[in-house]
Amino acid sequence: MEALGPPRNRYVVVANPATHGKVDRIVSAIRSGAPFSATIDVCYTKRDISLSDLIDLGAADIAAIIAVGGDGTVRAVATALGKNTVPIGIVPGGSTNIIAQELKIPKDPAKAAALIFGEHRIYKMDAGDTGSERFLHMAGSGLDSRFFAATNPDLKRRIGWRAYLRPAIQQLSAKPVRFHIQVDDSVMVVDSPLVLIANGTSILRPFLPIYPDVCSNDGWLDVIVFTPKSYRAIVQTVTEFVVRALPRSDYVIRVKAKHVELIADPPFPVQLDGDLQGETPLIVDIEPGALSIIVPAS
Repeated sequence: MEALGPPRNRYVVVANPATHGKVDRIVSAIRSGAPFSATIDVCYTKRDISLSDLIDLGAADIAAIIAVGGDGTVRAVATALGKNTVPIGIVPGGSTNIIAQELKIPKDPAKAAALIFGEHRIYKMDAGDTGSERFLHMAGSGLDSRFFAATNPDLKRRIGWRAYLRPAIQQLSAKPVRFHIQVDDSVMVVDSPLVLIANGTSILRPFLPIYPDVCSNDGWLDVIVFTPKSYRAIVQTVTEFVVRALPRSDYVIRVKAKHVELIADPPFPVQLDGDLQGETPLIVDIEPGALSIIVPAS
């Protein structure tokens, strides 16, 4: 007879102390929504210390890891889990929360906790793997990494995703970057203001899809290369994005891939799910269905 393991009734809350919306209030909502039999352990993230050094995310009695914070906190949990498929619950508390938004996870902490402890389903989500980090939504270099770097973090905590708008507009006239891009077995060399490696479907908000059929559980990465060089062409491309016309744009190349290598000359900053993560070269492989995310049952 096979021995039974310990009951999975422990929930590990991984909370960013700088969470937009007061982290103590959110953690209290999670404790209030938990069943009587559940054990709630809380770990606060610390700068420059990996989660795997703070807690044992592979413990056999963990029912779920609950990420409290923004997209960066969710990404940190996904990276720390490695090959472990313990479910990830998300309680949004960041400035953008695009991962939670696309998965229809409630913004209200009490409702998000009720989802985790109540009726739900498990969504098997792909992940982008850089070798040392994962991302769930999008990686990029160029315009996006420029305006993420230029955004005031205090303003971002106060007004959320709208803090990105002014830096993004200011970067529209920046000089394109020379990229060497390997997509599986083919190579392209382009001067581009922005290269995205997408797993999620939208930029900043769900009503701004980057491309109509990008999917986070199809086993593919979508490489989207923007090629406008003049300010006028850049403005035209931004307009096409806003009106959902990028598939017809003369300034966009889109390729699906399992493996991507992105090199810039000279090296250029890279962002993963909105966090700056060093510079190119960036090497990404798709991990199909690597993550188990708690989402609404419907």
